[in-house]
Amino acid sequence: MWKIFQSEHYIFNFHENSLAEKHIKEIALFQENCFNHITRVLNISVNEKIKYFLCNDSKEVGKLYGDDDPCNGFCRYPEDEGESGLYAVYNDKTKCLGYHEDVHYITYLKFGLAKSTLLREGLAMCFDKTWWGIPNEIWVKNFITSSKYISLNMLLEDESFYKHNQIFTYTLAGAFTSFLIFNYGNKSYTNLYKKFTETNSLIHFESIYNKSIEELENEFKQDLINTNFAEFINKEVKLTVDTINI
Repeated sequence: MWKIFQSEHYIFNFHENSLAEKHIKEIALFQENCFNHITRVLNISVNEKIKYFLCNDSKEVGKLYGDDDPCNGFCRYPEDEGESGLYAVYNDKTKCLGYHEDVHYITYLKFGLAKSTLLREGLAMCFDKTWWGIPNEIWVKNFITSSKYISLNMLLEDESFYKHNQIFTYTLAGAFTSFLIFNYGNKSYTNLYKKFTETNSLIHFESIYNKSIEELENEFKQDLINTNFAEFINKEVKLTVDTINI
C-alpha cells in the first residue's frame, strides 16, 4: 500500500514510515527543479503528471521491474506492462534521484521513444553531466588519448551499443549530446530526436545539421582535444580507462 504526495508535475508514491516519507517535501522540490531544467533546456512543456515510486531498496525495485534482479531505478513507459512511471531506491545509502530517468520519461511523453539507445541515453547523460562524479567530457578525452575511442556511427545500433562497457557508451553519448546542444542549439537537437522516434538512420544528422555524423564527430573530438582539463582528474580517469575493456 502506497502513500501519496503530489507536487506540480509529480505524484510521489512511498511507504509509510519510510525515509522517503520523512523527506518527501525535499524530494519533491529537488525533482521539480530537475523537471524545470529539463523542460527549459529542451524548450518544451509537459502537462501530464509523472508517477514516482520511491522504494526502500534495490530488491524491491527489481521485483517491481519484474525480473527480481536488484537495481536502483528504472523508467516504465505507458506502453510497457505494469504501472507506468519512475521507480527508484530511496534509503540511507542510496538516493536514486535526479535527471536521468526523468529525461527518459519526459522525452517519451513529448516526442515518443527514440529508436536508438545512443540518443536516449545520450540525452539523459547530457543532463547528468558526470559518471562517478567526473564529467563525461573528461572520460571521452581519455578514450581518445588512450586509443579506446569508439566511433559514434557504430553505436547507433542497439546491438553494438550494448556490446561495450557502459563507462564508454554512456559518457560518450552524453558528451556528444551536450556538444550538439551547445554548438547547434536545442531546437536542432529536438528535431533530431523526433526523427529518431520514426527511424534509426544516419541520414537524420545530415537532414538536420547539413553535416554527416563523421563531420560532427570530428568537430566534437577536436573540441575535447583542445580543452585542457585538470591534470589530476585526467590521471584518475586514465587509471580507470587503462584497466577496463571497451
